[in-house]
Amino acid sequence: MKSYSLNIVRGASAPEQSVREFGKLLAGTILRDQIFTQFDRCRIRAGEQGKSLRVLLRPDGPQVSRIPWEYMVDPARHDYLALRVPVVRDLRLMNPISPMPLALPLRVLGVSALPEDLPPLEAQQERDRIVQVLQKVEVHWLPGDRYKDLERALSSGTWHVLHCVCPAKR
Repeated sequence: MKSYSLNIVRGASAPEQSVREFGKLLAGTILRDQIFTQFDRCRIRAGEQGKSLRVLLRPDGPQVSRIPWEYMVDPARHDYLALRVPVVRDLRLMNPISPMPLALPLRVLGVSALPEDLPPLEAQQERDRIVQVLQKVEVHWLPGDRYKDLERALSSGTWHVLHCVCPAKR
């Protein structure tokens, strides 16, 4: 399900450029030489087989665990790796936290970003698809797209999922 605009959007801001540079350093440290070659082979093979690929990180130590690995830039595509390949952290905790009990039905809070300076999204089509796919799930859509709307909704009930419809840079 794609819900992004195919139009080119704003250029990177100064903070985003800093994040991108940091992501390039991460990739240069982790995905280099034979490691990147093997990763790229796995990505190609998974694509040929119609399967997905994910990066599983098992950071060792509190300092390494705090690194925002999701910022890693894919050297082959010059974009954030996590936009195309899920980057999953496997935090080996000595005393893992028990899963929270889940009271059904699953409740989803949806919000659509409506920036005035970008082309409009097909937000209503996405909303309809989500409701159709998640028929046994309560889906509530925020009437607005401001922080106060989100804050009010989050404090008014229990939500299991927050789904955001927003523009993506392409």
